[in-house]
Amino acid sequence: MRLLMGVSFLLVCVLQAVLAPPAGCTVIHVPSEVATIQAAINVSVYGDTVLVAPGTYRERVFPKDGVALIGSGAHRTAIWPLNSHPVVLQGDFGRDTRIESFLLIGHTVNTWDSCIWCEFNCSPTIRFNVLTGAVNGVLLKENKGFPLIEYNTIYANSGYGVLSYSGDEPPAQGVPSVRNNVIAANGAGIGRNQEAAPLDPPPDYNDAWSNGTNYALCSPGEHSISSDPMFCSPAFHNFYVDAMSPVIGAGEFGTDMGALGVGCGASQVEPSSWTQIKAMWK
Repeated sequence: MRLLMGVSFLLVCVLQAVLAPPAGCTVIHVPSEVATIQAAINVSVYGDTVLVAPGTYRERVFPKDGVALIGSGAHRTAIWPLNSHPVVLQGDFGRDTRIESFLLIGHTVNTWDSCIWCEFNCSPTIRFNVLTGAVNGVLLKENKGFPLIEYNTIYANSGYGVLSYSGDEPPAQGVPSVRNNVIAANGAGIGRNQEAAPLDPPPDYNDAWSNGTNYALCSPGEHSISSDPMFCSPAFHNFYVDAMSPVIGAGEFGTDMGALGVGCGASQVEPSSWTQIKAMWK
């Protein structure tokens, strides 16, 4: 498996060298090589990976296009700034810009406080994260991009889990791909305001449950569910689920919805959503 992952990583580097120069493919370790996440991002180039060790990082992070920002698991690596948004993407970001495997803890001081703020021409890949404690989990504000938001657990935000928002005179707007997430106990689940582009295709393979409204000005895809995900202990940021959870095997290709798989109940196994999807990328 390690050999296969190494070969896959090499192939990704070769493709990036051809398609998206200047390429990096350097792994920068935080904090063993660079003390903070932002300092590591500052020295990275397109194609690099910033790999963050377990711990709580009290900083606000501004990613770079084409840089993969990877935590050591949403149960072990937290970004929790003193105020405002943990992760801010403002500008041109493609799908190679990855935000993965973090616990992002936000705030509710200001109207737009969000775990991830995505604006302008923003199309990152956002997956395997737990987003909690903010006004919005993911805010797509007047965004023209097409972000991929998948395999996240978005819980207990006072506003929306995922909100696509546009002003009174919106420009042409992109539509996010929202799938395989668990979106629970937020003020609202997945939605948009009147001026934002319709979510088409609709968000699918999500478990939207116990939100103030699960879908605002949009409809769920045919494979979506609305059931208690049976978290182990959300009060302690433990978002693994019980072995009997309805999200197990309910995602695309039989994967698990949400950021983490089984971690309590009858058995404890590595989450299939991480195991199966990681194999596609590493």
